[in-house]
Amino acid sequence: MYVKLQQRCEPLFDTHLIWPSVSVNETVELPCPKQEFPNQTAQRTCILRYSCNRPVWSVGDYSRCPDSDAYSDLFLKIAHNRYLELKDQTWEYKILSLSQISYFQSVLVGVIALTVFVLFRKLRNARTRLHMNTLSAVVLQAVMWLLHSFLFDTQIIDGHMYLQVLSALDIDIAPKLAADFVRIAEQMFTRLSAHLSYIIIAGLNRYFETATFFWLLMEGWFLYELICRKPLEMKTSIKRYAMIGWGEKK
Repeated sequence: MYVKLQQRCEPLFDTHLIWPSVSVNETVELPCPKQEFPNQTAQRTCILRYSCNRPVWSVGDYSRCPDSDAYSDLFLKIAHNRYLELKDQTWEYKILSLSQISYFQSVLVGVIALTVFVLFRKLRNARTRLHMNTLSAVVLQAVMWLLHSFLFDTQIIDGHMYLQVLSALDIDIAPKLAADFVRIAEQMFTRLSAHLSYIIIAGLNRYFETATFFWLLMEGWFLYELICRKPLEMKTSIKRYAMIGWGEKK
């Protein structure tokens, strides 16, 4: 049967070795993953599948490679143990933990302040209602940030750390597995960006963050009006401030 010259098998990574692109009917021999067995090889052949008329790889022949599966499992175990040793020592985790503590303190203090304003009704007036809206925006933004941090940021840092550990290990197949992990991580980030919960939490985080700055602007404008423009007028409504602060009419 006539075979086109451009028909080739695509590069393949089978968790043990990376097989390069070759032409149909060509057999590739690569050294076994274990460094202590340099003269032993694994084989794969690029064949033409007649049912779909396209080149595919045959099943890899690792019969001359002793315990290749056990070796890969051992490598991953070593990488994971190394990751656990470094996890609490990296600056990324330290900064993330410090930020989480700071945001948690902001939520706690903001909830206490809001509780005081709600329980003591004698404190309520236009000025304290502005404070309550500002505090609400700050607390909600901190809650969204904490959710985003615990649900997504920790996983992203874990992925980067695994890549660093895999690249640093002095093992023959480490660079090959590291390249595969890079490809998996890129796919994970792409799926994560399109995930509905990620979009909702990230969107709410940005909304409440923007609302916080607008409410701070309204606080300053209220103080300016109170001192400079209408010092004798007693304000009782904050509707026009709420339209700008929350972006909607209340």
